[in-house]
Amino acid sequence: MPNSQKSKGKLEIKLYDSQTRKIRTFKPLEEGLVKMYVCGPTVYDHVHVGHARSQVFFDVMRRVLEYFGYRVFYVSNYTDIDDKMINRAKERGISVAELAKEIIASIEEDFAAIGVRPPTIRPKATEHMDRMVEIVAKLIDKGYAYVRESGVYFRVQKFQEYGKMTNFSLEQSQSADDDGNPLDKEHRADFALMKKSKDGEPYWETPWGKMRPGWHIECSAMSIEYLGETFDIHGGGQDLSFPHHVNEIAQSEAYTGKKFSNFFCHNGFLTTNNEKMSKSLNNFFTIKDVVRKYGGDTLRLFLLQSHYRKPLEYSIKGLEEAKTQIEKIRTALNQLESKVQSGGSFERNTRLEQLAREAVSFEMDFAEALANDINTVDAIAVLHSFIKEINTALREVTGSHGTFWVDIYLRFKRMLSVLGLFEKSEVSESKDAIELVNLLIKIRQIARSKKDWELSDTIRDQLKAIGYQLEDLKTGTVWKKAKD
Repeated sequence: MPNSQKSKGKLEIKLYDSQTRKIRTFKPLEEGLVKMYVCGPTVYDHVHVGHARSQVFFDVMRRVLEYFGYRVFYVSNYTDIDDKMINRAKERGISVAELAKEIIASIEEDFAAIGVRPPTIRPKATEHMDRMVEIVAKLIDKGYAYVRESGVYFRVQKFQEYGKMTNFSLEQSQSADDDGNPLDKEHRADFALMKKSKDGEPYWETPWGKMRPGWHIECSAMSIEYLGETFDIHGGGQDLSFPHHVNEIAQSEAYTGKKFSNFFCHNGFLTTNNEKMSKSLNNFFTIKDVVRKYGGDTLRLFLLQSHYRKPLEYSIKGLEEAKTQIEKIRTALNQLESKVQSGGSFERNTRLEQLAREAVSFEMDFAEALANDINTVDAIAVLHSFIKEINTALREVTGSHGTFWVDIYLRFKRMLSVLGLFEKSEVSESKDAIELVNLLIKIRQIARSKKDWELSDTIRDQLKAIGYQLEDLKTGTVWKKAKD
């Protein structure tokens, strides 16, 4: 049974902070408002399921924060200029801008298919060059950066806490030069803030010549532009912690003299045969292909059934199991919708009153799980326990009591919404479809009362053929979505 002694309003959200390697109580810098930045994709190719894990988790984090009453200003970018994009555009014989436009449209379609809500702002790197130049110029003035023929570099040795988040050692980095070649920088660990553009590459006129931005400076510029010099949460995949986030911290804090982000949160790898899923290893599966076969909600649930900080192995078995769970959720949701739409008497029903009390407790357990470092594993377990109680009540309660099902339905729907499940209208059964199924069940009940077994069996078989399986109980007939 769920614990009924909790209140969502009194729960504190606790998050694991990669900077301190501890779970800390989350409190926003500005009361009631959370400022959050998550590194988005480099738009040189279609996104794969590894990208989906990060996008889905931080979408859920945003939803959880809103569920607990915060307003969330969520920024997630597109990197639309870098070496990969330049090389891919050359291969295809198109401009970098044309490639970016095509891939961004594809990515937004994919993210929508897995229930990822658009961020408050989705900035593009190429639209923030002025801010990048401003930051780099100040870093040079403060002695944190220097100019070379090949570009502008950040002087890591000057930033005393460089690499603290990942225990990076400058001494280890001095063991060898890149490929044995002389370096066009002071220290092997120094990283490019700006890169000199080669012939035929996109460039911007800067005080240091024709340049294009380095990868790390892009995110610092965009996050500071929209969220300020210090904000609440910076997120991304585990693979970004070094060097990307380490370099962001160094250049941003050297520029502002302030802490960059109060929390850094990283999701674990999605693996294939225990290796990180990536394009470079050619062991990836595109979101489009997986959604086409299993559906967006199935993929989303699969990604949430493991704690976000742990690695998750991609498998067909896991997707099939998630698909089965999605069908159970779908059936419960449709049954509840059917009950709510049926209307009915205001006569008290002790079984539904009991379920309504249990629904409050289930939601509190659900909230507690999510407050504990966004533990979607425990939250989904609570959801399934709730479904069992709903299904039991559906079998035990006779007659129409639509009024008394409303609160139960709304709580269940709210829990699904926090996880981002069943939000697209095409996912759940339409109201017309539900009404038609209920009408056919009533006609079948009349046929059974007249012992017209042929008509009764025909209705049952025809409903099953189009995906609705009937179950005759002492309390009446209930239906569920039939398995494929």
